[in-house]
Amino acid sequence: MADTDNTLTALNQLEKTIKAQRTQLLHAHGVLICLYEVLLHADDEQAVPYAQAAYVAASLINKSAEELDSVRIWPLIEALASSSDRVDESRDLYVT
Repeated sequence: MADTDNTLTALNQLEKTIKAQRTQLLHAHGVLICLYEVLLHADDEQAVPYAQAAYVAASLINKSAEELDSVRIWPLIEALASSSDRVDESRDLYVT
């Protein structure tokens, strides 16, 4: 029973950590999109390539945040939890 409680505690902590990191990624995405818009409309000729670089970085961050969405990550967490509940017979020692 203690192992189950420890597993649930670890899974809750994992879920909270993933959610917090996803939130930070989404904030960074928002900042980069704002930077993209500002640079895109700047008067400087060099601003457009920088705007494009900011947009690429924002897209990469957004993709990572999508992969950490609870809808995608929860099945992985459940699989991890169910695998920790199973007994690994290969670890059993048999004395004959």
